[in-house]
Amino acid sequence: SMHWLHSHGGKHHQVLSAWLTLLFLGLPVISRTVCSSFRCDVFDGGDLGDFRYLASDTALDCDTIRYKGMVVFALANVIIYPIGCPLLLFVILFKFKDRLNPGDKPEDEVIAQRKEDPVLAADPVTNFSMLYRPAYWWYEVYNMLRRLMLTCAVLLCNDLAETTVLVISVAVVTLVIEEEAKAYLNPYLTAFTHTCCWQIVLFALYLLLLDAQ
Repeated sequence: SMHWLHSHGGKHHQVLSAWLTLLFLGLPVISRTVCSSFRCDVFDGGDLGDFRYLASDTALDCDTIRYKGMVVFALANVIIYPIGCPLLLFVILFKFKDRLNPGDKPEDEVIAQRKEDPVLAADPVTNFSMLYRPAYWWYEVYNMLRRLMLTCAVLLCNDLAETTVLVISVAVVTLVIEEEAKAYLNPYLTAFTHTCCWQIVLFALYLLLLDAQ
């Protein structure tokens, strides 16, 4: 019956939406684990030459066939997770851009219209855009990239100084963007996000003070 289809379709939508939420929340952790596969530390072996071991697991020699196979597997996962997930989310949201943000209507009217749109309601991915003002329908993609910068991009840094500069730069730029955009519909969520951005900046500065001592 139609009632059975509607109820089961709704349950499927909820399950898929919850699964996507968990995936995007866990994306930085998964991506950092994957990207850790490329970072090897070099140890001086004297007359035997240098030895390279995986930084996250020094039991693994980076010059072995086993490690090279792991790198191939990690490269595939880089395409799937830190590159593929933000790209896929943007492509899907871009498909609904005209429904998420019709540029010729007032913002309040668009927000009310989005809530009643059956096409948007039928797609679990568009739920990520409902937290934001219409003009910022892409903002969840930005949030994913910001978290990846703070968790994965730091692995590209060679020392503490480079890591500190990168973290502070990302934190300050993020703080400015959050302050100027005010992309969230909920003002309390805006205030909470702003506080979290300040927390990252202050924590990085605190670590600098500790290091200075």
